[in-house]
Amino acid sequence: MGSSLLALMVLALSGCDVLSARYATLQEAAADEAIERGWLPEWLPIDAIDIQETHDLDSNESWLVFRTTSGRLNLPADCVETTTPVIPERAAMRKYPGFARKARDLAASSTGPFKKCPGRLNDRWILQDRETGWNYSWLNG
Repeated sequence: MGSSLLALMVLALSGCDVLSARYATLQEAAADEAIERGWLPEWLPIDAIDIQETHDLDSNESWLVFRTTSGRLNLPADCVETTTPVIPERAAMRKYPGFARKARDLAASSTGPFKKCPGRLNDRWILQDRETGWNYSWLNG
């Protein structure tokens, strides 16, 4: 079953405008046109794996969790380090799946460093957990 069909089924069953998808690799995400549709950032590393994303169609908020096979995260030059990320309130996360709520909680309790990258509609925030190899990213609507 394709990721797009799965996302549509989740939407139909949930009655809300939050869609989610999982991709084993960036190549799988690209085949599903997730980058062209704007749900995944263009800078997602070629070796990204275990990709999970969720987004709200109404607010354009999104959450992304992934790892890389190299353990490195090379971001575009226009991404800047920051110590003051904009993280949604916990109550606003109820509509999202568990992986996004966990990512939000990890980001909220972390001291960083955080990166802020310009996006198509809004800035995208990134937190790399070098200990676990997971990368957490979110786009506020």
